[in-house]
Amino acid sequence: MRAVPRFVRVAISRRPGHRTSGWRAHRRSSPDRLKRIRAVLPAVCAIGIAAVAGWLLAGGCLPAGEIVFGRFQPAALESSSGPPVHIDSSPAGAQVRIDGTGYGTTPLDVRLEPGQHTLDLHHPEALDDQHSLQVAATGARVEVDMWRRRPAVAAVRPVYPGAALLDAQFLNDGQVALVVGFSSQAGAAGASRELWRLDPATGQLARVGTPWPATAATSMVMAPGGDRVALVTPASSAPVTTAGWRTDTASPQASRPETVWVAALDGDGPPRSVFELPSVSTPAARAGTTDPERIASLVWTPDGARLVAITRQSGPPARARVLLLNVTAHGDTDTPPVAADELVLLPADVLPNSATPDPNGQWLAMVTHAASAPGGDDLLNLCALELRAGGAFRDLADLGSAASAAAAEPIAWAPASDSTSKRLLFVGPAPAAASSSGGLFGFGALFGALRPSAPPSGLFIADVDASGLMDAQPRRLGSVLNTIGPLWRSQTSLFGFVRESDGTLGLRSVDPTSGTVRDLGVSLPATVAQGAGVAARWDARHGRALLLTRSPSATAAGTSRQAWLMSCVSPSAQSAAAR
Repeated sequence: MRAVPRFVRVAISRRPGHRTSGWRAHRRSSPDRLKRIRAVLPAVCAIGIAAVAGWLLAGGCLPAGEIVFGRFQPAALESSSGPPVHIDSSPAGAQVRIDGTGYGTTPLDVRLEPGQHTLDLHHPEALDDQHSLQVAATGARVEVDMWRRRPAVAAVRPVYPGAALLDAQFLNDGQVALVVGFSSQAGAAGASRELWRLDPATGQLARVGTPWPATAATSMVMAPGGDRVALVTPASSAPVTTAGWRTDTASPQASRPETVWVAALDGDGPPRSVFELPSVSTPAARAGTTDPERIASLVWTPDGARLVAITRQSGPPARARVLLLNVTAHGDTDTPPVAADELVLLPADVLPNSATPDPNGQWLAMVTHAASAPGGDDLLNLCALELRAGGAFRDLADLGSAASAAAAEPIAWAPASDSTSKRLLFVGPAPAAASSSGGLFGFGALFGALRPSAPPSGLFIADVDASGLMDAQPRRLGSVLNTIGPLWRSQTSLFGFVRESDGTLGLRSVDPTSGTVRDLGVSLPATVAQGAGVAARWDARHGRALLLTRSPSATAAGTSRQAWLMSCVSPSAQSAAAR
């Protein structure tokens, strides 16, 4: 038998299908290894879940959706059906969610079905923003100025050294109308008033020229549109011209009583009188009084079509009348003013600059002051009055002592889109929570009672349209305390300031249903609003607020205020809005 070559024997030993004993051992061990993996895998998953839960509890957050799943591609967005929608924000790079679905970051172009959608924006340097997005058949374009977590704050000075800032109000275009007062020259009676306009975008101040000299007006207010001014000229023993100047050559029988005038700021037409108080010598005047009735303040309705005149007559008791004037009625200086609708006569004062109409001009909220009442002395009340002849009157709530009065109205009306009811958010006294840490023999509670502290306040909501007695009662919103300057930013979001432990003001959001409070991470500088009666007036549309406090002293022009302007939008957004 011939010998087989060595290399052939090796090839035969490694032919396909030949299984070694080591390979068979490996196959036998695979099921055991799979069993071990199956036993260990649940434990590994449990450890991972526990680690994620611990991270979230410690304040961590999950990675953004675009990090996990990648950014949405424009091609995928363009393939959707519907008209085009462009979404942009300031600052840029905000995450966009539409009807709960993520779509990427701004600036963004998407296609959506026509109709109403919910737009949510999130940016780490700004406050979360939610909007109702209405998409037409031709598409839509949305540009949102998100409120930044580091707002800019500047003091609003009263124009002149030694002058007093009597009032500050936002106009519809975001500018601020300032009423400035200063003492008259020696030997002259009364005080002068001037009207100024402040542009927050540029910081420019401009004096508003009126047809009257400054000394002829006891009260003045600019219309919300900034196109007209209403003011009161005092009663005079000598007559006044249409511009408010005295004419001493005329006969005393032509003396004019206290009068409300309206004038266009562009000079279109002469000023015209819209209301006159009855003369002291007329039967309409209250007999036996030494202090005649005077017009204390004027308030425009949001549409600029009507004026509310609030009068005051000293008592005791003091009395106030609220009158509704139709300023759209035609007339001139030779035509007697049309009759005013007297809405209510109150046995109390109405605090100056506290009357605020709702966005639709159907109701007026105001703070009244009773020097002496069955419930005590120097009491404040929140009231609401329907702005029509024979309209309803609501005494909503007690606001405590006049010593705690805010520098501006502590109220906020629901947005104009709220058609279901006329809801009013306000700050009122709240009972303090009882402390359970009385210490040994209750000495802790005793010493706590001896420490002076401001009375706590809470947030309340009232429905002025409610028909039933119980439905009309204000309800407290959660257990939030000591909110300042409330704002109804949207139907689902309420804002307000609180005084932090270090004395600064911080911004909070409050859920209007549950009362849950959330810290927004917004804190103002320590020098802002350090005074008595802190209050805020908001311009939510332009992301601004006026913070007001009472001045420590009064002037001849009246009680003055200190003011700060806070802006939550970027300077570029302000400049764009100004253009």
